[in-house]
Amino acid sequence: MDFTEIHTRVCPKDQSEVTLTILYTKATCSRVSDKIQRFRCSRDSSCEDCREDYED
Repeated sequence: MDFTEIHTRVCPKDQSEVTLTILYTKATCSRVSDKIQRFRCSRDSSCEDCREDYED
């Protein structure tokens, strides 16, 4: 099962406000973190500098 989360935060590169859209696949076991399938920043779609903040 996939689900999407949307977060607003300040970009560490230029201090602008950005929206992060993250598509996760739900883990089948509670001991395993949900897996990021797609990570997209509204400022720069190829940038993944903030991705590590959302991975467990």
